[in-house]
Amino acid sequence: MKVLHVGAKTYPPRHGGVERIVYEVADGMKGVESHFFVEEKVEADIGRNVTMLKKGLLLRFRQTRKYCRREEIDIVHLHKEPLVPLAIMLQLSGVRCVWTNHGCAWRLARWAWFHRVAFWILDYIGCLVLRRVVFVGEPDRRYFQKLLPFRRLYLISNGVSCYHDDRRERCGTMVYVGRLSPEKNILSLIEAADRAQVKVDLYGPFDRRDGGYRQEVMSKLRDSHYVQWNGAVSSDVVSGTLARYSCFVNPSFSEGLPVSVLEAAAEGLCLVLSDIEQHRVLRFPVCQYINPNDIELGAIEVLACDGAQNREHVRTKYSKGQMVRAYYEMYSEMI
Repeated sequence: MKVLHVGAKTYPPRHGGVERIVYEVADGMKGVESHFFVEEKVEADIGRNVTMLKKGLLLRFRQTRKYCRREEIDIVHLHKEPLVPLAIMLQLSGVRCVWTNHGCAWRLARWAWFHRVAFWILDYIGCLVLRRVVFVGEPDRRYFQKLLPFRRLYLISNGVSCYHDDRRERCGTMVYVGRLSPEKNILSLIEAADRAQVKVDLYGPFDRRDGGYRQEVMSKLRDSHYVQWNGAVSSDVVSGTLARYSCFVNPSFSEGLPVSVLEAAAEGLCLVLSDIEQHRVLRFPVCQYINPNDIELGAIEVLACDGAQNREHVRTKYSKGQMVRAYYEMYSEMI
């Protein structure tokens, strides 16, 4: 079986939930030959199965069709909302397609209303027309399933591996790992940490689309005595980085199914998450919820708790093995 994954920014992943899941799915399917179309420039020595995705819908369609014929690709798996039109064109041309929605962009307040409407329309049309639509978050799948009760929409939760079972000494500083963008609520997190005099370490890249936001965050960090940014971390050292801490914080306004939260829980960290439905449905046992519009870090009770139950919860509900098996079964049904 040969599967072409389309839409990850990079491969192997440097950072980001979508890139990480694409990598984990491909890595976990030993009997499947995986190919990749990525959005950013490909290094010459990365391998023949990784190609840069062209710009423009028609160019992408021709590129994908030609590649599928040449490499005898069985299934094209698309991973971004803007790729819905490409998925529809491929399906109409006879290509077997899967589209995974990794989080609904129309939920993000950072976008203007017309952008959010456009994203909603893309999601709706994708759910209506495409034969295999996968959601990683239960709230998103449930929302569109109510709108389209006659369509079968799939739920395949993101999954991660559990690495460390040791009882190593961890620092009391809170940690955030993820993209530093407006929807992640980083400015309010810095302000809350300074008010409560709680140390927070930030890891992750800034969103390239918003240079003004980066300047705002860096200005806040220069004035903060309790929060520091440690730069981006590559995917292969995320688990080791998280293992040094005891508590993970994510105050975001919206999520699909946040991979960084799963990775933190898999390392046995206690969790402090924004009180949004996408976090609530994860049902982690050692977790405290905070209001993303009024963050308070002064009375975090889970700091005194052992997060080992969170690791076990990942093993039983959000393991890499479960995710890989679900996608493999779907691929097999399509051939």
